[in-house]
Amino acid sequence: MGAAIDHVGIPATDPETAGIFLAWVLGEGNVVPDGPPDDDSGDMFSLVLDG
Repeated sequence: MGAAIDHVGIPATDPETAGIFLAWVLGEGNVVPDGPPDDDSGDMFSLVLDG
């Protein structure tokens, strides 16, 4: 039986920059805004990876 990770939350003072840095470290991925609909607080971003 295999396991899959759906998502991982990482606290950051600047989530967009942290996502960009993590994408650079991993060598892949796109950073996109995330969070509830109509939430423009800018406090959640997702690093979308292929796979």
